[in-house]
Amino acid sequence: MSPFSNTPSPPEIERELDAGERLLWTGRPNAARWRNRAFRMWPFAFLMTAFMLFWLWGATAHARSEWQKGRTPPFTSVAFPAFGLFMLYPAGLLWLGPWLEAARARRTFYAVTDNRALIVTTGRKASVQSVSPAQMQIERRDYFGGEGDLILMRVVKGSGEDEKTVETGFLAIPNPREVEQLIRQNLKI
Repeated sequence: MSPFSNTPSPPEIERELDAGERLLWTGRPNAARWRNRAFRMWPFAFLMTAFMLFWLWGATAHARSEWQKGRTPPFTSVAFPAFGLFMLYPAGLLWLGPWLEAARARRTFYAVTDNRALIVTTGRKASVQSVSPAQMQIERRDYFGGEGDLILMRVVKGSGEDEKTVETGFLAIPNPREVEQLIRQNLKI
C-alpha cells in the first residue's frame, strides 16, 4: 500500500515482489505530461510531412502528364513515387507520438520496496527494471505544479559521437520530493 494514497498496490507490481519484500510506495506517471512532451516533435513531423508531399508531387509529375495525354506512364514513373509512401510510416509515428506516449504512460507502474525501486511496463513490450540502492544516483527535477522526475540511475551507452546517456527513473510523478525522502530513509542512500 502506498503511503501517498489509499489505493491498493496494482497486481503488476505485486507479481514482481520477492518473498518477504515490503512495498513502501507505488505510483504512476502523469500520462498528460508524457503526451505533452511528445508534442515537441510536431514541428519536425510537420516539416517531414510537407517534404514528403512536395517530393511525391514532384515525383509523380511525369506520370500525371502521361495520364493527361491519355497514355499509360512507364513503370518507373509510377514505381519511383511509391518509394515516397515509405515516408508515411515515420511521419505517422511523429503525428501519433503524443498519443502513443500517453498510452505507454498508462501501462507504466512505479514502486519502491525495502530492497529496491521497480519500474514495470506492461503491454506488448513488457519490461521490468529493478534498481538496487548500490546503483542509485538520485537526481530530482521539479515541475511547476508539484510534479517532477526522480532519476534513479544513468547509464552511458556507446562511445565517441555515438555516446548516449540513458536515464532510468520515475518520470512525471506527483510529490517527487517525498518519494526521494522515502527512498533515502528506507534504502540508506
